[in-house]
Amino acid sequence: MPSTRYLQREHITLRAVEPDDLDYLYLIENDSSVWYEGATVAPYSRAIIHQYIDQYTADIYRDRQLRLIVTLNTTGERMGIADLYEYDPTHNRAGVGLYIDPQYRRQGYGREALLALCDYAFGMLHMHQLYAIARIGNKASISLFTACGFNRHNTLHEWVREHDHYTDALIMQYIRRTSSTPNISHQDE
Repeated sequence: MPSTRYLQREHITLRAVEPDDLDYLYLIENDSSVWYEGATVAPYSRAIIHQYIDQYTADIYRDRQLRLIVTLNTTGERMGIADLYEYDPTHNRAGVGLYIDPQYRRQGYGREALLALCDYAFGMLHMHQLYAIARIGNKASISLFTACGFNRHNTLHEWVREHDHYTDALIMQYIRRTSSTPNISHQDE
């Protein structure tokens, strides 16, 4: 039976962005070492991030995106960000982005966060599919998405510019086949 606590797992919780997340978001958004994983090419000022937080509605239907902060249940400490982006209400799909702070990686928190986000997208938002684009060289990300039920589909050749060269990326999808599909959080656990 699907959980009704979509945004919480054993060790993590996904919560809305709060005003006191400004410094945390500022650090992550301005970490140029991960910009090539997404679409960022320039730093964000505190004023821009403050404005984003101030105007953020968490309404995926209006904004076509949803950003959640990943927190550790025992302490409430921030440990990452989970995003649904490019939400398409016609085709009922969205892209998935996940960032886990380096000190929390490879401990199962990313898996819990991704499963909680997927449960929410399929169970509460009734999405048909989620997709992710992962650089071929990002083995940890590919492994995580695969372990959470995403299937590798196509290769996007020379999709990501990484410093002075281009790298291929994979499109990975999780498609909910029917409304009676079991809650994905119970697969392979």
